[in-house]
Amino acid sequence: VGGKTGPRALAIASALVSVLTNSAVAHADAPPFPDLSTYTPDTVGDYFIAVANSGRGEPTAAVYFLTPDPDHVTCDFASGAAQCAGFDYPGVPPAGADKVNWIATDRGVTQSNVSIDSGHKVNGRRVKVLPPKHSIAVGDVICGADGARTLGCKDARGRGFVLSPLGTTWLPHV
Repeated sequence: VGGKTGPRALAIASALVSVLTNSAVAHADAPPFPDLSTYTPDTVGDYFIAVANSGRGEPTAAVYFLTPDPDHVTCDFASGAAQCAGFDYPGVPPAGADKVNWIATDRGVTQSNVSIDSGHKVNGRRVKVLPPKHSIAVGDVICGADGARTLGCKDARGRGFVLSPLGTTWLPHV
């Protein structure tokens, strides 16, 4: 009292600062990128879904997959990148009404009007779940899911992202 700070009060304050600082660092750490080379490669043809090809009469085959976690984030490959859209990404505020969170290997998290069909379907066809410890590649772009709710994707330029219970991170270089 009276402005004096005793050794015990300093020790308690120091311990409290240490706990708060270490907690903040733990949350600030980016989730590690999974070692996709240890995952079983899936056959990309198993994930093809015909989609409209603007300007041409014939549909084109696009590659879509769902993450194996309960949230089932919808992912696909387009223009040399992997991209995923979902409502709840760890560490990212919910997208809000009529929007989804969206991330791609060539850019970070944004909110988008991209529509996700109910029932995880594209053009009426159910999107296949990528099993845990499996990967899928289209050209030089690869994604893989572990069994613990982590998805990692990277492109030919070494850019990527991780969706994980530890957080959602875009990586300019994997």
